[in-house]
Amino acid sequence: MDSGKADSADGSPTEGSATQTDSAGGEQQLSKNQLRKLRYRERQVAARRARRSEEKRRRRERDAAAQSAAAAAGQMISKRDRRRAELDRLRAARQDGLPVCVDLQYGDRMTEKEQSRLATQLGRLYGANRSAARPLRLLLTSLAEDGPLHQRCRRLVDGFDRLELERCAEPPHRLFAAERLVYLSPDGETELKRLDEQAVYVIGGLVDETVQSGVTRAAAAAAGVRTARLPTAAYLQHEAGTRACVLTVNQVFEILLRFRETVTMLLRKVTRLRLPTRHLLAQSRHCSTGGGRQGAEVDLSEVRQLLARHGGGSVELSMDDGTGLASLRLNHVEKKNALSGAMMCQLEEAVGELERWPRGRGLLLHADGDTFCSGGDLDTVRALCRPGDGGRMSAFMQSALARLSDLPLVTVAVVSGRALGGGAELTLAADFRVWSAAGQLRFVQARMGLLTGWGGGARLARLVGPRAALDLLLSCRPVGAEDALRLGLADGPVVPPDVDPLQHARQWLEARVAHDPSVVRAVKKMIVNTRGDLTDLWRKERELFDPLWGGEANRRALGENIKH
Repeated sequence: MDSGKADSADGSPTEGSATQTDSAGGEQQLSKNQLRKLRYRERQVAARRARRSEEKRRRRERDAAAQSAAAAAGQMISKRDRRRAELDRLRAARQDGLPVCVDLQYGDRMTEKEQSRLATQLGRLYGANRSAARPLRLLLTSLAEDGPLHQRCRRLVDGFDRLELERCAEPPHRLFAAERLVYLSPDGETELKRLDEQAVYVIGGLVDETVQSGVTRAAAAAAGVRTARLPTAAYLQHEAGTRACVLTVNQVFEILLRFRETVTMLLRKVTRLRLPTRHLLAQSRHCSTGGGRQGAEVDLSEVRQLLARHGGGSVELSMDDGTGLASLRLNHVEKKNALSGAMMCQLEEAVGELERWPRGRGLLLHADGDTFCSGGDLDTVRALCRPGDGGRMSAFMQSALARLSDLPLVTVAVVSGRALGGGAELTLAADFRVWSAAGQLRFVQARMGLLTGWGGGARLARLVGPRAALDLLLSCRPVGAEDALRLGLADGPVVPPDVDPLQHARQWLEARVAHDPSVVRAVKKMIVNTRGDLTDLWRKERELFDPLWGGEANRRALGENIKH
């Protein structure tokens, strides 16, 4: 742009500029082409300002909602505490998080302006990682100390050298084995379906306004690294004559942060990453969610961040490669093993680990103390007080338990104590239930002004039939071990009082998974295929559950502190 063009205080052209100053100091009329370019830049600047203003508004709303939820739970969280928690998560990710390298070897291919844009994108990328519930291990590779890009990062990103990330001058293939590396490129060999937790993903740190194709793929080939492309190209629509979709570096990283969700949810999230208008997804064709609030899809990554704020207890996973058996233990004894928001997130993360475990044959789901699980932790329940929070939590737990049910492992819930409300729903997500004499199952949701919200209603009706399910859900009566055997809710003989239920369940499970792991997993997958799709039933269950959550009957029950 000519230096004499009329600019605003922030360097952008002022509205209505139609002249420029020549070298002699006189005014010169702009041509139509120059005027068109000027107006285009003015629109860009205005749009950028509007986006930033909207981002600030949304950030203020999120902060206010988080503070309100914390206040309702009696747990006011200061900004300093939130920042400390973010830094703790980032430090933990540097130890055992999924590694993602940003390859910054392309400095000689970029102009100074493009390098400045890249530095700004790196700052946004770090911000996205810092606010994530499960941040990634972030490495800036091929970054020359005190080089031009490093200097720009220091100038444009506050406290760049103090950020919780790793900086190194070596390229990714010098830091990790080549077979672990996956270079993300729009020209990649295969489409990325899911994240491999054992892989190291590489993002090309390149801002290229000329859109040269094949640059990152050529770099990967030279290093002997396989490539993959994000699954967005088939869903992007472009106006005729416009260039192909180019995601910014931080947008690619944000997609990776959310990639643990289904591809459908991922693609829905891509539409919200501030892409130019011509790059927006055809939502009406690919992301139809039905009419009204309750028909809308739920962003599980945002729900995870909401739930993770409410701690207490733990869900502990152990896996034995030798036996192929895993153990998933609920540990929140002081709250009768009620699931806090953080425990719900840990349960989902454990299911993800089991999905990626190739040696697995069986899983034991059990708990400490005399209560298997008493459902949702009331502190978490009271904190999720905004309209729609119940439906969002329901969608998250339905997804987690559906994945638990579909694991290629034989799963056994050890009902050695009381399973109440959501705890009863949790037992139904397992393939089998082994009961001790002290075991008890009770659907208490109706007493709390609710119905099943974790998918248990549909599972119960399929297990015991609609009539018996209706009786159990409305009578809220306790079901003992003998009654459970009669109804088909217990498998095998009841464990005698003098026998350890967990040890008995382990022996019971071992007898059924003694075959080669490939055989056991194939049989389980075959059975999963015969179950039919419960997705529509769960959606309808969630739509009925959502308005009851926080409704008059539910609030009254919470106020009465009902004992079960």
